[in-house]
Amino acid sequence: MQLKSSNLKKQGLALDTEGSFSSKLAGFQKFTDEMVAKYGASSAEPPSQKVLDAVATVLVFIDELTGHLHKAHDDDVELAAGCSGKIQNCFDSYMSSDIIGEIIGFKNASDTMEQNHETCRTEAQTPCNGLCAPNGQCDKYDTFRGESGGGDVPSLPGCVADGHLNNDYIKADETTVEGKAKLEQMETCLEKMKTWLDGATEVEVPDDGLYENYALCSRVSTDCEADVANCDTQQGEFQAARCLYALESNLRCGAFRSCYSSEVSACSTDCAQIEIRAAAREADNETGQRLVCLLHTLFGERDPDNTTGTGFFARAADADRPGELQKCKEATLLTKDWTIECPAADADGNSGTAPPDTPTIEGYECPPVETPVTSPCSSDFTDGWTTSIYGKEEPWKTTSPQTYYDCSATAQRGLNGIALPCSDAGACIATHKNTDISDHDQWKNHAEDSHITKWKESNN
Repeated sequence: MQLKSSNLKKQGLALDTEGSFSSKLAGFQKFTDEMVAKYGASSAEPPSQKVLDAVATVLVFIDELTGHLHKAHDDDVELAAGCSGKIQNCFDSYMSSDIIGEIIGFKNASDTMEQNHETCRTEAQTPCNGLCAPNGQCDKYDTFRGESGGGDVPSLPGCVADGHLNNDYIKADETTVEGKAKLEQMETCLEKMKTWLDGATEVEVPDDGLYENYALCSRVSTDCEADVANCDTQQGEFQAARCLYALESNLRCGAFRSCYSSEVSACSTDCAQIEIRAAAREADNETGQRLVCLLHTLFGERDPDNTTGTGFFARAADADRPGELQKCKEATLLTKDWTIECPAADADGNSGTAPPDTPTIEGYECPPVETPVTSPCSSDFTDGWTTSIYGKEEPWKTTSPQTYYDCSATAQRGLNGIALPCSDAGACIATHKNTDISDHDQWKNHAEDSHITKWKESNN
């Protein structure tokens, strides 16, 4: 026997890490094997007090080791329980109901402004058509009264060409048969002229008379360019709203993804290590309890009050000792369940499950990739946003299909529903990397004040 009592006491004081348990138990195993070989036989001599003191130190050490195992087990149980809590903290910090409400608010504002701009451009086409189309409503007036006022007038009552409104018809003598007939023809022609000028009163057609056609021609207004200017303003407001929404979604979702990924990875690592440590503790505990069984059989159980004078109660009888030692070696020891569920079960007792790679966020679905923070003129913007709302491939035209030379470029844009180019409407910044929440708040406040019209320049 080479194990000394003083050395065991020093080792016991140094038992401060779980990783050292197995190695120290291996030493105790060797010590115990030597004790079994020397004192296990029925005819073995009684142990000396020096041996009993060394055995007592080993038993104390194993008791302390068991306490360390239980403490380590409890620490890992707490770590497993905290795994789900840390993941939940990502939801609470970056995707709370208030934050989701803020994102949805930006989205709704953006969608509303996009719809307003779409409606504005659609409605501007009517006045711009009247202003830009060749002659516009005046075409009908010119046709109705004859080209440029010259030549035959197809729509003019035939009685006029027959001279029924000539002076001799107007001044005809009604006392004569011939004069009376001319006056009647003149009055009938006047009635036809009234219909030609004002339209048929029994037919509600606004352009079936010369005057109505003239009035419609006269009413071609300049509302077109004012309407287009209003649409351009709405376009800038929409772009600002869309930029705010995209930025808000990107920052919140990006922070959440980073937190969630980090915690899930840490949780996975912790759970794998917890499983390894739990299995090791179970093995160490079983080894320790089996060594205690063997030492108690060889030397008896410890007498904590030393009433026996040796520090031990009576050991197994000489004849019984070999059989009792064999029972210790073969026994299935009853120990606690060292298994730790990780992630831990929830408060309702539901079994813990590994978190999914892509989590479900109640109330909002983060885009699989960052929302394009780009101008509405870009393909990313039209493909990623407007197409999903209106179902059109390119709802915002950028070129005019035809040119009118009798109206301005602004009116031609209105006629064809063409939005402003990016450089004129004010583009979002193309990228916004490595942005934390404080930067986001400053950027958002500036954007709300300036509608992001110059952020492309400030980002260069």
